[in-house]
Amino acid sequence: RTRDGQEIDFLVASNGKLRPIEVKLGSPRHDRLAPLDRLAEPNWQEGQVVSLAATGTTRISDFWTLRHPAGLDLGLGQARNTGEG
Repeated sequence: RTRDGQEIDFLVASNGKLRPIEVKLGSPRHDRLAPLDRLAEPNWQEGQVVSLAATGTTRISDFWTLRHPAGLDLGLGQARNTGEG
């Protein structure tokens, strides 16, 4: 959280960088997401806004993408099935 109250819900570490994830319940208005661009840091990967109301993937700024939770990309690679368990 910044001094003026702006915050990011999650930061996921991946490949030496941080991936910011903002979670919204409803359909977020793009003009209300604009302050998120000011939070971006040089070591952050592209940010994702996750919303249950989203359909597919929509670019909402140069840095942020709006997605449904099913399309969330944490940048962790695909899980491997080791055949154990």
